[in-house]
Amino acid sequence: MTHSRLFISAAGLLLLTACTAPKSTDLTDLLKNPLYAEQYYDAQVEHMVDLLINSGALVKDNAVKSAIDNTRLEGVKLARVATDLQATGKMGGIMSDTAEAIGEILLLGNKLYTGPDFQMRPSIDTHVYLSTAQDPRDGTFPDDTAVDLGPVRSSFGASTYDVSVSEEEMATLRSFILYDKAMKRILGFAQVQSR
Repeated sequence: MTHSRLFISAAGLLLLTACTAPKSTDLTDLLKNPLYAEQYYDAQVEHMVDLLINSGALVKDNAVKSAIDNTRLEGVKLARVATDLQATGKMGGIMSDTAEAIGEILLLGNKLYTGPDFQMRPSIDTHVYLSTAQDPRDGTFPDDTAVDLGPVRSSFGASTYDVSVSEEEMATLRSFILYDKAMKRILGFAQVQSR
């Protein structure tokens, strides 16, 4: 292969990668997810407390000590806000017969959130569904009530999905399902309920 063909092939591959690469999410977007926000602020508070206890020279500077303490206090407050917000939605822990997926999910308003602990083994064509079925394994899936929220955005960590159903329909949704459309197989599900 000549250098020009190699360059054109490499350029094409880079362009394809840029067009298909997932959109990156910044911290501001991630912190809109109450499951992510709770873990983030809890970790931040723990880090600030550790700094205050174990960083003697660092905290001798009053400005630094004040910044650490203010960050700790703000983190405590924001972790509480995230926890309280979770209590207003429906939550569930993902179950899987074959250890395909784990993690927490939160259905809040017109959003579905996966937590930072979410993990699933990448598959062929996995979509996220919501359904009124208590246990989607008990019948044929997808059932008539299944709402397809689209392909899994990330196999690891926090993601957000829009849920475009009425408030009345939202109230009847009882399960979250990871379903591989190509294999016609449920990879994991969670029963969602108010705390």
